[in-house]
Amino acid sequence: MMDPDFRHYIRAAQGEEPPISVADPRWAETEALAKKLIAGAQAEGALRALKQGPAAKKRWGLLLLAGLLQQGLGERDASLEALEVVGDKLTAAGERDGVRALLPRFLTPEPVSAAVRFLHFLAKGAPDDAERIGLLNQALEIRPLDPELCFELSQALERTGEPEAARQNRLKALELWLDLARVDRVSDEVFRAVEEDLAVAPGRVGRLLLRYAAQAPWADAEPILDLALPDIEKLAAGLLTWDDIAPLCSRAPAAPDARKLLAAFLRLAVLAEPDPDAIVECSGIKDAAGPMAAVTARISKILSLPPGAHVAHATWGLGRVVANDGESVSLEFPGRAG
Repeated sequence: MMDPDFRHYIRAAQGEEPPISVADPRWAETEALAKKLIAGAQAEGALRALKQGPAAKKRWGLLLLAGLLQQGLGERDASLEALEVVGDKLTAAGERDGVRALLPRFLTPEPVSAAVRFLHFLAKGAPDDAERIGLLNQALEIRPLDPELCFELSQALERTGEPEAARQNRLKALELWLDLARVDRVSDEVFRAVEEDLAVAPGRVGRLLLRYAAQAPWADAEPILDLALPDIEKLAAGLLTWDDIAPLCSRAPAAPDARKLLAAFLRLAVLAEPDPDAIVECSGIKDAAGPMAAVTARISKILSLPPGAHVAHATWGLGRVVANDGESVSLEFPGRAG
């Protein structure tokens, strides 16, 4: 026979449901009933009875009871499914204390994805940045590649006087947004990165800028590329590669100014080669009339044997590349030309 307190609880759940709150007497009543049913080995029967009522998936009290009973039976997945709905109702109602009461169930014995949502909710309403930083770090331990969490953490760290940690998290957020092709979330911040971070992390910011430019409309990308170029030439020389530049090429229009800009960045990418100017000239990248697909294919061939590079021949010994335009290669060996 079903417990009389359970029958009374179910009858009471037929009326108007009170607003969800951990301070509501219904919450404590639900927890006490769950403990009693579990201790009396009546949890399974109570769950079967709950499943027969359509309100069991809607009313927070019944969901809370189901989740607690399932937890008592060791059915964690089913328990968290019900408690997650309760947690969402709490966040919608702005009930921080209720979310805090449920949170440990989502964190132990191992954290689940829903915990991030509840930690984020608590962080947004935290009374101070110290608590906010702790909650965001806890969320990032579960979901380390979440750009929103990284960005909010960077803002809190900046307010508490930790500029380097703030920078690292802000740049990480921008990189993660670009991984997700969310260029709209990066547009404003990439200007700040160029102005404030390029001198500190030139290679990282240079690559980030090129990734942004490869995704953004050219009308948005060109001004910041122009703005950043002098500092990148000064600070990031030798830190960028052709692989960093190549995705940008397909975005640029067939216009002299655009090709001139690409040529400048290409030169930065090949500065480590013996003759970077020869690579730029032979690539044809400055010619606005030349198809960009042909240019990029030519550059890859040139870089396989760049002008000025040393080569070895089984018969002729050591020599060097005199020229390579992507179609033909001229080599020079001591005492033998050809």
